[in-house]
Amino acid sequence: MLTPKVNIVIANQYRFRGCKSFRVIKDLDNLSATGELRFPIMMTLLGQRMRIDDTIRTGDRITIEAGYLEHTIEQVFEGYITNIDTGTEVKVRMEDAVYLLRKKATVINEKNTTVKQIAEKLIQGTDLQISPNIIEAGIDKMTFKGNAAGALAKLKETFNFTVSMDHNELYIGGIGLNPKAQVPAIFGRNILKNNVAYQYADANPVQITVVGKKPDGTEVKIIKGMEGGVAMTFFRYNVTDKKVLETIADQELKRYYYDGFEGSLKMFFIPFAEPGGSISYQNLNYTQEVEGKYFIRAVTYSFSPSEGLRQDLKMGFKL
Repeated sequence: MLTPKVNIVIANQYRFRGCKSFRVIKDLDNLSATGELRFPIMMTLLGQRMRIDDTIRTGDRITIEAGYLEHTIEQVFEGYITNIDTGTEVKVRMEDAVYLLRKKATVINEKNTTVKQIAEKLIQGTDLQISPNIIEAGIDKMTFKGNAAGALAKLKETFNFTVSMDHNELYIGGIGLNPKAQVPAIFGRNILKNNVAYQYADANPVQITVVGKKPDGTEVKIIKGMEGGVAMTFFRYNVTDKKVLETIADQELKRYYYDGFEGSLKMFFIPFAEPGGSISYQNLNYTQEVEGKYFIRAVTYSFSPSEGLRQDLKMGFKL
């Protein structure tokens, strides 16, 4: 029997050896990682009984580590408190370092720039750093006025990039191009619930067209996939860098066209999985052809007294 362990540090001084429950969502389709944890109203801190809601504040830095006493403890979340609700318990909501960018005003009016140059401008004045894996791609024109998180959201939406924070390091680029570790997933061993279905690419062929349009109306087209398949067209304005358009086309093709499973898996907390990593999936009830490595699009980490520690993995394309 494994013994769950949860360590929480708030404002670099308040240390909690547990909570009533927590839930953290890390999804590469979202702009940021978010979470919620629940405390009782009163707990012992710094050697004395205190009301939690009188002690912690919105904006406080928070880290959550979890695992089993018999195994390695992993960092599940690093970010900031965004909201505190008090009723019969204290409910704390949180967001990763994108929270810092929501508080930073920015104005962008750039031509012939790059994703990296825009990112560097967005994080100026913060402790954030740029990932060495950030995409080196050109942007014809970008204008924006608002907070830096809004500008980041515009980059994500306009170019269909993945945006993620990893220990205060900002990554922007293609999905699967900022790789994490691979973990084994074996049905009947570390998989608690199997909610997947097998799909065949040739049964649903697609052809992806990505069109980059300049202000003068000229276009650059990238076409990927099977001719005669279901046609899917994506328009990107002020983007004509072929590298960027290729990345967008590749991402969409990976999303819709592959042989393999789609769905989710519920697992114990070991081995520890991360979005951007991969799982080596094995189900002894199926034939060898359906086994393989799959990209992890999202992970929801949770803890409760009834279930203990759990990971819900959302499977992506087959690698």
